[in-house]
Amino acid sequence: MKSLADYPLALAAALAGVQPLGRSDIRPLEDCDRCSLAEIVVADRDLPPFNRSQMDGYALRAADFQPNRPFPVIRSIAAGHQAGSEIPVNSCVAVATGAPIPPGLDTVIQHEVSDRKNPVTFTLNDIRPGHAVHHRAADARAGSPLLTPPLQLAPHHLAIAAAVGKTHLKLFTPPTVTMLTSGDEVVPVENIPRDHQIRNSNAALLRPLLRRFGADPIAHDHLVDDLNATCAAVQSAIHSADILITVGGVSAGDRDHFPSAFDKAGVTTILRGANIQPGRPIFIGCAPGGCIVIGLPGNPVSALATSCLFAWPIIRAL
Repeated sequence: MKSLADYPLALAAALAGVQPLGRSDIRPLEDCDRCSLAEIVVADRDLPPFNRSQMDGYALRAADFQPNRPFPVIRSIAAGHQAGSEIPVNSCVAVATGAPIPPGLDTVIQHEVSDRKNPVTFTLNDIRPGHAVHHRAADARAGSPLLTPPLQLAPHHLAIAAAVGKTHLKLFTPPTVTMLTSGDEVVPVENIPRDHQIRNSNAALLRPLLRRFGADPIAHDHLVDDLNATCAAVQSAIHSADILITVGGVSAGDRDHFPSAFDKAGVTTILRGANIQPGRPIFIGCAPGGCIVIGLPGNPVSALATSCLFAWPIIRAL
């Protein structure tokens, strides 16, 4: 009997023939969470675009500082206001957090170590240039990439895009998925099962899980253990979605009809079984039209494990 591949080799085999779909569309920024980015988002200007204060205090030249020297406060600058012209030697300006620092000044001393008078004196022995200054372009230079494909976008990525003026983003269109659960023993969630039946928890698991992986579940059907019905459902599904995910019916039992249905539909086997537990009966194949077929075991823990180990990487690759 041929030994089964360990997980790294099994995953490599499953991914070997997967090619990106290359479809994309453009959506408003607020609709992009958990979507896959299809464009490079670059800084539209230096970030930050000016030297700015990291705290409330006083901006001055570090070279002018001496302990107990009083500094005339020439003006105050709030966040959102212009820095203005250069200030005289041995003088300072009051600055708020986020305020621009006037040309020539290189240091900010916080209010807490000052007498907050005018002239102001500080209870410090020394200060280093650059203290509490967020320098221009410290985060990114204009034109430098900030977000790159195929990043799956999270809220902080959307904030970065907004910071550089992106109101819309180009996204990869998610691969569509048809899901076929199976088994005479499985009944709808709303049913009261008999002693020999279970409710269809796998469907409830996989629909949101596939969306989190980045796919678009477009259809679900439950099949009883009937060969003709299974063959017909597989034939229909491989022509209507980018991925067909089946649940259960992939082992070697007399009522496991998916392998026969895959063969009849012309599905090329890429992986039949892996040396993993749970999830040993995992099946991966490719239908003649390019639909990726993923056969998951029916046990809920096995279905969860193999979804994460195989369906997720395949969806990301697409």
